[in-house]
Amino acid sequence: MAKELAWSYRIILLVYAIYVAFFALIWLTTPLKALAGGFLLGGLISLYNIYHLTLRVRIAGLRILSGSRRIAGLHMITRVLMVVFGALLVYRLPDWIDYRSFVLSLPFGYFLFVAVVTIYYLRKTTSSHEGGETLGSDSESEISGHDIFDVTVMIGTVVSALIVFLLVLLLTRRLSMRPTGKQNLMEYIIDFISGITGMMLEAKQAAKYLSFALTTFLFILVANLLGVIVMVNAEAHGPIPSLGITSELLKSTNAVSWFKSPTSDINVTVAMAGAIFIYSHLAGIFRSPKDYLGHYVKPFAWMLPLHLIDELSKPAATHAARLWANIFAGEVLILILREGAPYLTAVPLFAWMGFSVFVGCIQAYIFTVLAMVYISQKVAAEH
Repeated sequence: MAKELAWSYRIILLVYAIYVAFFALIWLTTPLKALAGGFLLGGLISLYNIYHLTLRVRIAGLRILSGSRRIAGLHMITRVLMVVFGALLVYRLPDWIDYRSFVLSLPFGYFLFVAVVTIYYLRKTTSSHEGGETLGSDSESEISGHDIFDVTVMIGTVVSALIVFLLVLLLTRRLSMRPTGKQNLMEYIIDFISGITGMMLEAKQAAKYLSFALTTFLFILVANLLGVIVMVNAEAHGPIPSLGITSELLKSTNAVSWFKSPTSDINVTVAMAGAIFIYSHLAGIFRSPKDYLGHYVKPFAWMLPLHLIDELSKPAATHAARLWANIFAGEVLILILREGAPYLTAVPLFAWMGFSVFVGCIQAYIFTVLAMVYISQKVAAEH
């Protein structure tokens, strides 16, 4: 039970870290601060409550197993008080915390915990049956790290975010009324992104989404170019299960990739496109629920299924797959050319790397444009 709880805690913390980062980014870069504030507050209270509940259940179980006559309560009043505290904050700060998003996010931790534990036991049951074992045996059938985490993607994502942060910090230091050098470069980038947002939205709305579009463009641009400029491989001479390097993997090759473009992984592009998809629909709902729902039955009610298919196909088919396919194919060809004879593949390799830089820039632009198109379809005044 301790192992199951420890594994569940790690997964829940990882999901919550992504959850908090996503809504913190919305709070910082978009006008929907009250919406994001509600999800942040409700989510954090839900996280505290689920951890408090599991802790009390564990204490109660340990006392029963030890034969103690002292009953350990679940302290439900503590969790209720946390919700009451959050409700008071919503009441006192309506401009900063939206009550609807706060209420919607309160059960998130409980649903997440049930889902994680269910997945754990389903995987455990499957692996036990494949190994000729039954539940309750002493053999271990835990989910190893390589089934959940891709360390290469995690490293690339963190490095990309750090590069974007440091780049913007460097270009915006010591600003002056007469821009020169690095300030000119930053202003050029901002003007370029302003043109993207201005194509879809009115000037006032476009200004609100400028920082979002700028962050999206810079992150994807850096992530696209990482695999072209830097590829780090190493040799593993023994299994490292925590990093996903197993004996089975080492039987085929000792070469381990440690660095690549995060956007060459379909999971990353789907996650980013999915986040934009969710945000655009939430923005449309909170702008005008009536207009948002009415869009699906215009111009005729029988077109509802077509509208639903169109909306559901956007994040994966048209947004994520385009970015992933271009970057992934480029990196595969670079690896193939790199393994060839230098006197045959050197010139094509450098030519393709130059073309890959161009493709990376174009794909960052297209992804940002599509993100703003999808958002503008939900928040534009004429929608």
